[in-house]
Amino acid sequence: MSLRCPRCGGPVRPSLDRLECEECEWSKELRSRPRRDTRLKWMKEYTRRFLREEFDDCGVSEVIVRGPRGRGAGYLAATVYVDDHHKAIGKDGSRVKEVEEKLETLADELGVPPVRITVHPSSALGRR
Repeated sequence: MSLRCPRCGGPVRPSLDRLECEECEWSKELRSRPRRDTRLKWMKEYTRRFLREEFDDCGVSEVIVRGPRGRGAGYLAATVYVDDHHKAIGKDGSRVKEVEEKLETLADELGVPPVRITVHPSSALGRR
């Protein structure tokens, strides 16, 4: 299931019991709790779109979300390639931490690992 609203085409925010459009009043009650792999897929898709919007002022070239990584519950690894990576990182990494905290709220709701964000300049995109 795509995280796009069938009514307006806007972004949909997932949760354990419902899907809600962030732009219009559309929502859908879920009959049962989604499987873990479905929740991970939703979290990755939502993270990709969310990071594109959050770092839009820095010139996003690409967003890659992988995972889960690490031991135990681990974490989802998000790499954002931007034109102005100093602006994207913020002073002492404050902007990245702030965005990670916003995504952590959704991760807790869905019962999936949190997202860890890495920011690279767009020029590094060809070297990966």
